[in-house]
Amino acid sequence: KQSMANPTDSDKTPVDHCFSAVKSSEVVTDDDNEPYSLFMTKVDIKKGDYGEYLFYRMQVIHEKNRDNYLLFNRWGRIGEDGMHQETPYPSKEECIKEFCKIFKDKSGNDWADRASFKKVEKKYQLYLTTKKNKNDCLKPIDWDDKKHPKCKLDKDIRTLVRTIADVKLYHRWFGKFNIDSQYLPFGRLTKTLLNEAKKLLLDIKHAQDELKEKTKVYTDIDYDGIFKLKELIADKSSRFYELIPDNRFKNSPIRPIDNETTLSEKVETVNSLLNFEVSSKILLGSLYRMKEKHPLEYCFESLNVRVLPLTKESGEYQVIKKYVKRGYPGYNKDFIINVFALERKGEAERISQWKNMKNRMYLWHGSKISNYMGILSEGLRIAPPEAPATGYMFGKGIYLADTFQKSYNYTYDWSADR
Repeated sequence: KQSMANPTDSDKTPVDHCFSAVKSSEVVTDDDNEPYSLFMTKVDIKKGDYGEYLFYRMQVIHEKNRDNYLLFNRWGRIGEDGMHQETPYPSKEECIKEFCKIFKDKSGNDWADRASFKKVEKKYQLYLTTKKNKNDCLKPIDWDDKKHPKCKLDKDIRTLVRTIADVKLYHRWFGKFNIDSQYLPFGRLTKTLLNEAKKLLLDIKHAQDELKEKTKVYTDIDYDGIFKLKELIADKSSRFYELIPDNRFKNSPIRPIDNETTLSEKVETVNSLLNFEVSSKILLGSLYRMKEKHPLEYCFESLNVRVLPLTKESGEYQVIKKYVKRGYPGYNKDFIINVFALERKGEAERISQWKNMKNRMYLWHGSKISNYMGILSEGLRIAPPEAPATGYMFGKGIYLADTFQKSYNYTYDWSADR
């Protein structure tokens, strides 16, 4: 079933920027308004000196001025524009038929079954492209737009939400961690994709641990076992980069995730992306509902957390101020802007079993601004099993400090630099 649906311009899938007539063309959609547009990746670290690090882009395009239907193909190394081809067809139906045939050849899947896509060995991985929505072009929100409904939030809470819900901050983070948003847009993050990436990292960690044991011995060395483990690490690394492409490899050999340093880096990336997945869904929801509710109000309510600004006269505020003043040499009268009391749903009930414990003290935890929507929404999380134990002074856990400055050092966020 095919037709040229007429969604609004903001909902249309964009024509690839390398196509010769972008402005006068549009991507063909089916009766469900789903586009004939795809992006796929294939990675094989073991192939050639630089490794196979490929993308494949394909669209069925209607060039409106001449009423032509063309199959657009673009391919090359991830991170580059690569080469492209534009092939005209006598009819829309023939063009779509060829699109489906190529997809089957390159992925091993049928286009009609793409929603339940299964990765086939040595074939391409699909990044499903739905009709364009705000997922792919999450733009900074103008909080002060007069068209928004009136915001009912307290002024201090509005300031807090504006700080942690800054779309520009998340886009800058992508660049810093070498994630190419052309292949993995901020708004297209899904828990399914990220959990599969986490599982691959856990498999790699187990292989690294086993490899260490096998290379400790100096007699009766299991060369076959060592070779198989290295092959496994290379295969799992290839699969990881298919899911989360790294643009540093566009002009250099692909390196397997074969040491603890690289593994730790990738674990940190995936964990941060999981926080960002939460943020992206909340921000997308605020854009979708902005005619009904002010985006700041929507973001705050989606966090599902109670927040109470403390007055400067309150006892708790004064105690915190004293701790900061004594524990940070850079303190001045303008250093503290606001102090908030927070309570996530269910936390009061969970901690009530320790209400009579006498051993209590103030502790600090510092984190980057870009993590806070995830932290407020889902709480602090212990490092996952796939994270190497090295790098943690006391093992895996939630780290707190009894001095302000120690935790404050962890709050620096280069993605928030202006």
